[in-house]
Amino acid sequence: MTSQFDHDRHELELDWNTDAIVARRNAYYAASQRAFVPYQKPLIFKRGQDNYLWDEKDNRYLDCLSQNLTVSIGYNNPVVTREVVRQAQKLQHCTTMFFHPMPAHYAEELTKTMPAGEEWTVHLMNSGAEAIDMALLLARSYTGNIDMISLNNAYHGATFGAQSVTGISSFRHNVPQLGGVHFTSVPDQYRGIHGKGIEPYLSDLEGTIHYATSGQLAGMIIEPVQGYGGIVPIPEGYIKGAQERVRAAGGLLIIDEVQSGVARTGDSFWSFEQHDVVPDIVVAAKGIGNGYPL
Repeated sequence: MTSQFDHDRHELELDWNTDAIVARRNAYYAASQRAFVPYQKPLIFKRGQDNYLWDEKDNRYLDCLSQNLTVSIGYNNPVVTREVVRQAQKLQHCTTMFFHPMPAHYAEELTKTMPAGEEWTVHLMNSGAEAIDMALLLARSYTGNIDMISLNNAYHGATFGAQSVTGISSFRHNVPQLGGVHFTSVPDQYRGIHGKGIEPYLSDLEGTIHYATSGQLAGMIIEPVQGYGGIVPIPEGYIKGAQERVRAAGGLLIIDEVQSGVARTGDSFWSFEQHDVVPDIVVAAKGIGNGYPL
């Protein structure tokens, strides 16, 4: 009798046949996940290295999507792989009821990337959408107000709360959403309803606050670069102007950096830094873990 598993005997044998993969996916995936496929012919990836992917027939692809902006420092990064294996061999999980130095160290390092002069703390979650839900809860709990504002064409996730502040109909289920959520025009400088400039869009925001809410806000949530809405960068000056108006109504500024953060825009670690604002709440996920949940 051996003291460890026989690796060869217990390794799962995968079936790489296209028809079999599609059939199993159609049988066991939820309908909403089966539908989220932007191509007609299934694309099946078997391995990755750096910024390249290989399919089951060994065709090589240059990855320009990073698995929905998640793989930020490449596939099979030797440093990441080594550290994941090393930690998994010691302890793969430690609930927050108990203590381990690594989670707090990670939180400390994360706060160092935020603007100086503020006392930042970290609330660790399981996903970006779940973190959006927590941000909405925090804003409503802290302010004591209910009304939230989001932008048309925004995407913040598929959970109940995140879906409620998502301004794209194809990402919203036909069920009652969270109450007290209102949408205002997105300052899209290419296809926006007011064309270029920010003042008409800020006027729309003022109108939304005045006509659609009690005048007392919990907050406003903004993606500095709208992701699933079409990669729409929010123009300089809008977020700062929005923050001033939202704070005047008692609300907080929530910045969704799930897709745009972690140096994704190149000029700074967080894209909100390019807008001369200090948010009250910042939500991050995806690229911060290179595909691993942190």
